[in-house]
Formats: sequence, structure tokens, C-alpha cells
Amino acid sequence: MVEHYTNSIEVSGSIPLIVTNLFTDWLNRFISNHIKSTKSIKSLKLIIMTLKIKSIHLSNNPNAQVHSTGKFNVMKDGRLYLMATFADAQNPFGPTRQRMLSQQFNATTKLPEWRVDLKEIEAAMIAGVELPGDIVTMEVAPYIVNENTATSYSSVVFKHETAESVFLNSGHMPVGCTRQLPPRFRTGSPITADVQDQQQGAPVDELVKK
Repeated sequence: MVEHYTNSIEVSGSIPLIVTNLFTDWLNRFISNHIKSTKSIKSLKLIIMTLKIKSIHLSNNPNAQVHSTGKFNVMKDGRLYLMATFADAQNPFGPTRQRMLSQQFNATTKLPEWRVDLKEIEAAMIAGVELPGDIVTMEVAPYIVNENTATSYSSVVFKHETAESVFLNSGHMPVGCTRQLPPRFRTGSPITADVQDQQQGAPVDELVKK
């Protein structure tokens, strides 16, 4: 894991080799002290990786409701959403992960609205814009995938987010977390298609800044 981060650093200019080595040694110690296991990765604030948007698309869940325009999926509370697929910008053939792009309710009008600019995100995808973030894997409470029990989960986490919050908003409880899952994921709540899509990746509130 240490190598994963240090290899992402590019040192340019005429920096003396001894300074470069001292910095690399310090970074190795810093990461070693903060990442004892995937359980503690949420405490690390330094994210060096960048991600690219590979596609923006309708949900592949056959039970997901599709808007009358055919351009969006619809959540049970009436909000519109799409799914975005992300990949490591440095390894475009590596694993990909999805995040939900959804409307949120305006606190004043109580009406759904977009907080992400879909046209801007699409332009960023076409232009190959790199976004600061990482694909993070953490140990979580056991859950079922295709009738098998899984105990780890991976998600896209952007620079302005914390892994713990993203995982909770995806319906996955990180090991050692003392917070509660949102009500829609708690035992007894109906698992509808839009909730299943959220479990693939928490909704994105802010992505490409103007």
C-alpha cells in the first residue's frame, strides 16, 4: 500500500536527491502510521490518485424505474438519477466502480433539483478530465452478493469526501464505525431498485466544480 502512494508522486525540477529521499522516507512513515489495515483508511486525508469518468448511463438493474423520457431512472420518492462509472486515470483497464448521480431535495422548496451539472460532467468525461479521488476498499459488516456473503466493499471516494460517509450512504457499515446507517438501509426497510443502485455507490452531491 505504501508503494501504491509513493509511486504516484512525481518530483520535478532540480530538487537534491537527499531531499527527495528524506521526503519519501517521511511519506512512508506517515502512511505506515495511518494505514494499519483497510479499517483505518478513512483517517487518511491525503489522496493522490485521480479518476476518470468512463460512462454515464441508466441503471443496469432490470427492476429500476425509467423516466418517461427514457433518459433517467426514477427513485421511489420521485427524484431522477443516473449511474456514472469511474476508473483509475493511471490504469484505465483496471477495475471500475459506479457512483449514483441523483437529484436532491431543496431545503426551502422541498422540490428535487440537480446539485451536479450533468452537462458539465458529460463534457468532463469527453475531455478526459481527471478528478482527485480514489477507489477505496474497506472491511464492512457482512452482506449478501449473489447468495454469497461478502465482508469487504469498494467505492469511489472523492477528495472532498470521507470514506466512512460514502460507505454509510451506500448502505455498508465499515468495521469499527459507531454511526448508524441511513434509515433506507436499516433492517425492515424495503430494498427497492433505487436502494440497490445506491448500494453500488452513494449519490454524488458535488463533482465537477465550476
